[in-house]
Amino acid sequence: MRYLFGFVIALALAASPPSANAQPAEEHSLSSWQQAEPTPEQPPSEPAPGVGVVPSGYTEEKPDAFSAELRFRLFTTAYRWSSYRSGAMDLPDSGKRSLYVVPALGVRFYPKNSHGVLVDVDYRWDIDLDSDAEFLCIFDCPPQLWTEFVVAHAGYAYRYVIRPRESGRLAWTLTPHASVSAGASYTDGSGRFNQREQSAVVGARFGLDIDLHINRFFMGWTLRYEILKHTKGSLRLSQFISWNVIPVFAIGAIIGREVRAPVP
Repeated sequence: MRYLFGFVIALALAASPPSANAQPAEEHSLSSWQQAEPTPEQPPSEPAPGVGVVPSGYTEEKPDAFSAELRFRLFTTAYRWSSYRSGAMDLPDSGKRSLYVVPALGVRFYPKNSHGVLVDVDYRWDIDLDSDAEFLCIFDCPPQLWTEFVVAHAGYAYRYVIRPRESGRLAWTLTPHASVSAGASYTDGSGRFNQREQSAVVGARFGLDIDLHINRFFMGWTLRYEILKHTKGSLRLSQFISWNVIPVFAIGAIIGREVRAPVP
């Protein structure tokens, strides 16, 4: 009888509902399962008007700070007037002046801004054989005396960019520059002026270049003044004014930052 009573009590406990103490544990387990379940991806929020969205990992591309100009002068003109040393007064006045064709090659470096360094070299071919005769005398010319030059320059240039109001392919630049000069002169003559002289020359040059840039290419005009001292020979001091009228004879190309790009 005692065993029958115990069996009835155990059967009643098994059939009774779960106790209140077990409910919090079950609710905690259900909450953890709901958190672990993946949630649908939310659509990205729309940016505010006028505010751009920068993609992840994006870095703004800045223009190259370095800029260089390769310059070619195919056909520019220079006029020279000179003075003789004492003891050379028997030479003709035509030897004191002449007209030149000046091909040149040069480069200019602008590391970070408009201030730059220039290096160039030119050859000055004397085409006015005798200024006392008719221009470019060919037949029955009087005695002639002419001088040619090879001169290198190194100095400073400031490139001022006139940027267009609207973005495009064109831009203008104004470039004043100053440099020191060093090279050599070669004097030759005919007739009673049959003599040959060579001399080192040193001096300075000042100029202004006006260029029209089309993308990475440009052409333009130049005006320059230069003074050179001859270290020996009959000539003592030579001065030059050089210019070009046709812009396609003074051309070049840009390497690195274009002039239309802002300086960072």
